[in-house]
Amino acid sequence: MPALGSHMSKYRSLFPSLALIFHLLDRAAGLNEQASIGFMYVQLAAEWCRYLEGHARKLYLAAATSEFDTAREILNHIRSGKVADLFRARDVYLNHWRGLSKPDDVKRGLDVLVDYGWLYAITDNTGGRPRTRFMVHPSIAPAGRDR
Repeated sequence: MPALGSHMSKYRSLFPSLALIFHLLDRAAGLNEQASIGFMYVQLAAEWCRYLEGHARKLYLAAATSEFDTAREILNHIRSGKVADLFRARDVYLNHWRGLSKPDDVKRGLDVLVDYGWLYAITDNTGGRPRTRFMVHPSIAPAGRDR
């Protein structure tokens, strides 16, 4: 992931900056009289960088996951029989499967599957907000189901 590498390269200046900030905060509070930055502040800066790196990795991974990855995950669950032949988006995201717990992500994945003909979208007018259900194309129905 080049974007994450670029982000992490900024830690070369972040790390010493944090150590200096922590040192100056303690000096301003009268908790430290030393002129040089002590090892304690270096450790604290390192802990913060590790913490921030973990969050950065999660964010960049989420951004790198495309709607095609999401569509592939949904398709895997359909083929394994975990999804009925006629279902709603909520039937997918309420299971909280890996990468499929956010309604917007699931919708984008389902849109891809509809665009490629793996699913048919059926919109029911209920008198209120329309309800969309998805029907699995017979060619991808799991083994054991009628095709």
